[in-house]
Amino acid sequence: MARRLLLVEQATLEQCALSLDAMQREIAEVKASEARYRDLIENASDILWTTDLQGTITTVNRAFEDAMGYSRQDLVGTNLSIVLTEESAVRATRMRVLKLHGHAPNTFYTVDCIARDGEPRVLEVNTSLILVDGEPVGVQGMARDITERKRLEEQLLQAQKLEGIGRLAGGIAHDFNNLLTSIVGYARLAGDALEQGHPAHTALQRVRDAADQASDLTNQLLAYARKQASAPRPIDLNAMILAMQRILRPLVGEDITLNTELAATIWKVRADAIQMEQLLVNLVVNARDAMPNGGHLAIRTANVGGEGTTDHGRLPVRSGEYVMLSITGTGPASHKQTAGHPTVPNPISSGREAPTTQGLATCYSIVKHAGGHIWIRSAQEAGTTIEVWLPRLVAGDSTDFENELAALPRGSATVLLAEDEPLVRELAATILRELGYLVLVATDGTDALRVAEEFRGEIHLLVSDVVMPRSGGKQIAQRLRESRPDMQVLYVSGYSPDTIHNRGLLEADERFLQKPFSQVELANMVREALDESIGAPTR
Repeated sequence: MARRLLLVEQATLEQCALSLDAMQREIAEVKASEARYRDLIENASDILWTTDLQGTITTVNRAFEDAMGYSRQDLVGTNLSIVLTEESAVRATRMRVLKLHGHAPNTFYTVDCIARDGEPRVLEVNTSLILVDGEPVGVQGMARDITERKRLEEQLLQAQKLEGIGRLAGGIAHDFNNLLTSIVGYARLAGDALEQGHPAHTALQRVRDAADQASDLTNQLLAYARKQASAPRPIDLNAMILAMQRILRPLVGEDITLNTELAATIWKVRADAIQMEQLLVNLVVNARDAMPNGGHLAIRTANVGGEGTTDHGRLPVRSGEYVMLSITGTGPASHKQTAGHPTVPNPISSGREAPTTQGLATCYSIVKHAGGHIWIRSAQEAGTTIEVWLPRLVAGDSTDFENELAALPRGSATVLLAEDEPLVRELAATILRELGYLVLVATDGTDALRVAEEFRGEIHLLVSDVVMPRSGGKQIAQRLRESRPDMQVLYVSGYSPDTIHNRGLLEADERFLQKPFSQVELANMVREALDESIGAPTR
C-alpha cells in the first residue's frame, strides 16, 4: 500500500515537473514573441503609437520619435495634440469619438503636424480601437510621412499650371504676331513711299520701334514658357541693362545697393536678346545670394581688347575686341577664395567644375554659345567679380536696313500665297509684288487648292501659314506636289519653331519663317527657296 502511494506521488511530481517545463516553455515563447513584436514595432518604418480613450499617448515607436523630433520620455503621458496643428487635433478627436460610437471602426485620414524644430509634416493616418473583452480601452494608430509626396504633388500642379500658361501664351502670341507683322510691314511701306525728310518719317520710325519692342516681349514670354530657340541679333548691352533696371532693383533686395557704371560708348555684340537678359539676371541673383547680410552690387560695361590682346590675367583669350560685362558684389559674405589664387581670374566651366551656384552653368552655356568667355575672381578687399567678355560685332556683321532694302533680292517667279489673316496676307502680297513676283492669293487651305487648280501656269513657290482653317500648310503642300513636284515651299507661322516642331506640324529641316517678319526676311527666304527650284526666273 505504501509503495503504491509512493509511486502515485512520484508520478504526480513528474507530471507537475512536466507541466512546469511546459509552462516555462510557453512563458519563454511568449517573451520571445513579445520581443519579436517589440522589435518589429520598434524598427518599423511606419509611425506607430497608442493612446488611451482621452488621447493621452501610452506608447510610440522609434519612427515616431524620428519624424517628430521628440524623445519617448517627452511624448508618453502627454496628449497626442502636442504634435498636431489645432485643426488636425480637432479632426483626430472627432475620429476617436466616431469610433467609440461605432461609426468609423477603421479610418484613413490626413493630419498636419508640427515637429519639434517647427518644420511642418503631413501624415497619412489609419487608426483603430484597442479592445479588451470586447470593450474599447484605447486607440492604436499607424501613419506614413507623406510630406515629400505632398511637396512633389504641389510642384507637379505648379508645373501643370505653368504648362497651361505656356500653351495660352503660344496661342496669344500666334495672333499677336500676325498683328505685329502687319504693323511693322505697313509702317515700312509707308515710310518707303514718303520723300526723304518728310515729318512723318519720325512718327513711322517710332511705330516700328514700338512694334519691335512688342515683338521682343512676345518672344520673351514664349522663350520662358516654351524654351524657344535662340535668335541672335545685334545687341547694345548698355541699353539692355538700363531697360532691365526696373526688374533688377527689386530683385536684389533693400539691403543691397545697386549701381551701374556703363561705358560712355559701347560696341554692339551679336547674341540672343532673351538669353542675354537671362544671363544678366542669373549673374545678379548669384551675386545677391553671395551677400546674405547685404552689401554693394555694381554692374559695369566696357570696351576691352585689341589686336595685341592674347590673355586675361593668366588665362588665354583669342585676340580681338570684346565688350566686357562685369558683376561685382562686395559685402560681409561676398569674398570667396578661388583655386588658391584670390586675385587671379578663374574660368567658369559648365556643370561639374562650376565654383559657385548651378546658375553659373547656365551663364557659361549662354556665353560660350555667343562665342565669349566668363571668369570669376575674388579678392579680400575688392569682393567677388564675375566677368563676361563677348566678341564685338564687327561692321560687316551689322545690318543696315536702308542698304538691305536697296539690295533686296528680286524675281519674276510665280508665288502662291496662302494666309488666313487678312492683314498679313495683304502685306506679304504687296511686298512680293513690289519685288517683281507674280502673286496668287488664297484665303485658306481649301482656297489655295482652288486657286492652284484654276491657274494653268507653273507655280514655283508656295508660301503658306502652317495652321489655317479647313486645311493647313502641310496638307496643301502635299496635295499640290502631286501635280507640281518641283514646287518649293516656305512655311510661316506666329507660333515658335519649337512649338511647331514639338506638335509634329513640320519637320526640323523644312523651311520656316516666324512672324512677325520684315520685308528683308521675307525677301531673303523667298529668294533662298526659289534658288533651289529648277528654272525659277530671277531678275
